[in-house]
Amino acid sequence: MDTWNVNGKGQFEAQSYVYETVKNQTNLIEAGVQGLNRTNYLNSEIKLVDELAIYKADRAAYFIKDGPFINYSFGAKLAQLGANSDTQQTVYKLFSTISKKLLPPNTKYMPIHVEQQEFSAMCLFKDIYEKSSAVQVAVSGQLNTLDCEFQGTYILDNYANESASNEASNEAASDSFIDEVIIKHEKQIGSSPQPQYTITNVFNQFIINEVFKLYTPAYNTFYIIDDGTCRVCVFNLYFESKGMSGFRTEEVGRIPDAVVPADGKSLGFPAAIYRTRGGRQNDFSVNYFIVNAQSKMIYFQLSEPQELISTDSPDVYKYCASGMYYL
Repeated sequence: MDTWNVNGKGQFEAQSYVYETVKNQTNLIEAGVQGLNRTNYLNSEIKLVDELAIYKADRAAYFIKDGPFINYSFGAKLAQLGANSDTQQTVYKLFSTISKKLLPPNTKYMPIHVEQQEFSAMCLFKDIYEKSSAVQVAVSGQLNTLDCEFQGTYILDNYANESASNEASNEAASDSFIDEVIIKHEKQIGSSPQPQYTITNVFNQFIINEVFKLYTPAYNTFYIIDDGTCRVCVFNLYFESKGMSGFRTEEVGRIPDAVVPADGKSLGFPAAIYRTRGGRQNDFSVNYFIVNAQSKMIYFQLSEPQELISTDSPDVYKYCASGMYYL
């Protein structure tokens, strides 16, 4: 019998595998885990090019899959790929490998924060065969300090709901009372139904300003995700334009009623904006993407007015924004 830990009343470490198993199951049930499994894939199925390049050890560092949601937050140093001489941009690697199950089938553009704030940068996630190039960071110039902050959320476009767990028709045979307890606990943990998500991309309901329609291949998403308990919006947007001369506010378009924030407040999210000709002095290093609940408009708020680029020039402004909010 496993009586040592019962009599010890928690004063001693567990002395048997049986006790550890039942104790862990009980803790999960009491915590209300109910079969949900969230794993931090950073430094397990995701490897940085330099595995020691995580910095700021006093902050959280994670890359988690939760149903259709991918949430990440960490600081890391970049590994340089090479400069683009035509556009004066620099592309950097981040991971040496990343699991396919964490990559979206369509490219996601995410703004990031670089320590050298005179530059703007965006991170691209895309599911390609060469996993060391699946996540790249494009910067408006060449960095001297490679430290960057990564934080964001995106949705797996091809996510499929898991089937609800069904109990086996035949009860598993138990050889002892303790086996019966373990089997009962396993059923209690694993039999809870998984959340069923309804995922709808409503971006095709937006009325987008013609100025921002230069780059049609970009797969922009403005998802409404409903799990039956709450509804949230998760968006990942990428645009190109020739700019709007003299304006610090650039209207992107009008949004449908379905994505207007429920509390009627306007929301601001960090945005990455830079001109493809690049350059060390980047006047667009601090910018925001605004969801205006009153006017039902979305727009970019720039730190400095832009100059209009000639239609004959291959030069463009690049914009990306992402975020999540509750409806």
